[in-house]
Order: sequence, then C-alpha cells, then structure tokens
Amino acid sequence: METALRLLTSTGGYRRSLFMLDDSFEHFHFLPSNGQGETLLKLLVKPEMMAALDRLLLSNQENLKGDIPFEHDAVASNETPTLLAYDFDMQRICRFNKGLDVYGMAGNLICFDFQIPVLEKFMNKNVRFSSIDLTKFRKEFLHEP
Repeated sequence: METALRLLTSTGGYRRSLFMLDDSFEHFHFLPSNGQGETLLKLLVKPEMMAALDRLLLSNQENLKGDIPFEHDAVASNETPTLLAYDFDMQRICRFNKGLDVYGMAGNLICFDFQIPVLEKFMNKNVRFSSIDLTKFRKEFLHEP
C-alpha cells in the first residue's frame, strides 16, 4: 500500500514525465499485488456485491446533501460527509480530501483496515476513519474460509 501513497502524492516528477493523478480517467483504483488486492478485484467485478456492501455501510446515514458541493456518498447524523473508499478509487479519494480542505470541513472515510495507514498519511487531519475488517469481510461476504 506504500505504492498507493506515492501515487496519490506524485506530481509527475521532472517535466511531468512520470505518473500524475489527473482527470484522464473517471476512476483510478489502486489494487495491491497480494491477497488484499485480489479481494478488491473480486468486489470491483461484481457491482451487485458492491451495491449491497454500500447499502450495509451507509444504512445508518442520510442520503447525499445538495449543500455539500463535493464528492461524498452520504451524510452522518451530525452533517459530516462520508465517503466509501474501500474500493480505493484514488480519484474520488482526492476529490473528497480536496473538498474537505477547501470548505474546512471534517469528514468520515470508510475503508478496509489495511488501507488506513496509507490514508491517514494522505488525508486531511479532520477525517475520521471507519474500517472494514478484511478477514471478517472475506468470511461473511465472500464466504471464504
């Protein structure tokens, strides 16, 4: 996941000839090259499973608020925007982080437990993290041993 941090913070290097996250692609997911990445890939290729997980994770929150003018998936009861980042879509994560900075707001980020150390280094200091236990997820959602 340290590679993800390098990608999130890259400015393109000398003469911008290296990687730079821009809006060339609507989505840009980072999947580590290990079992954790395999789990993410299983989710990304099953939109119905992602939709079920989204409903479960956001079940105690309100729908989007029109007065929050940046990327978010729901709003907590205290009016704090929430982003689902378990799919590690770097575009959405960056837009959410930038929105929090620009508007001086706090936010909630929901991701897998193994993603938190990298996201803590990258995200605004006003972000509260909620984690999905990868082992429990594999057992309960993917029905793996």
